[in-house]
Order: sequence, then structure tokens, then C-alpha cells
Amino acid sequence: MAQSAIDIALRKFIATTDRVSQFQANIHTPGTPETTQVSPYMCQVRRDQIRSLWEKVGRDYESCSELIAASEESTSIGLTLQSKYEYCFSIYERCVSNLQELIDKSVPQSVQECASIHVPNST
Repeated sequence: MAQSAIDIALRKFIATTDRVSQFQANIHTPGTPETTQVSPYMCQVRRDQIRSLWEKVGRDYESCSELIAASEESTSIGLTLQSKYEYCFSIYERCVSNLQELIDKSVPQSVQECASIHVPNST
């Protein structure tokens, strides 16, 4: 039995959002190597990774949405898709916020202030 394009896209979307959930679980489980002695550089790598995963979620969501809109599938699939997307965004938002706070706490304030000062280009 052949799977429909919607089923394939939906499974891909779910797999990607599950990776975001697993990412959160990995970095927030106390006592695991992922949560002990985390350097600011590791936080930056993790922040970049979750951003990359989120971009993939967005692409997969768009693919599914387009296929659902072009089909005669029930709107319940679209509602489920939207709900999963919103839940995944809340995970993404929490992860990025927490990681950025850890990065900011590890950088001395004077360095942050210098980095935020805009120096106009003299050319």
C-alpha cells in the first residue's frame, strides 16, 4: 500500500519535531553529561543546533501545510499540525532563551557592552 504525500510529509514533520523535544530533554535532564559543567561555547553550539532544528521544523511545516491545503484531507489534520507546530515553537523558544541566558551570564558585562557598541564605518 503506497503512502500518500501528506502521510510522508506529516511523518517527516513529526520526526523533526520529536528531535526538538528530544533535544530539550537531553539538555535539561539533571545529572546528565549534557547538563553538567556547560561552557558558554557549548551553549553557543547548542543554541545554533536548536536554531537549525527549528529551521527544519519550519520547512517541514510549510511542506505539510501546502500539501494539506492542496488536498481534500480533513481540516483536523491541519489543526493537529498547527498544534504540534505551536508546541514545538514553545520548546524552541524556551531552549534558545535558556541557552542565551547562560551565554550572557558567562560573558563579563563590559565585554557584552563593547560587543553591542556600534562603531560606524569611516570609509
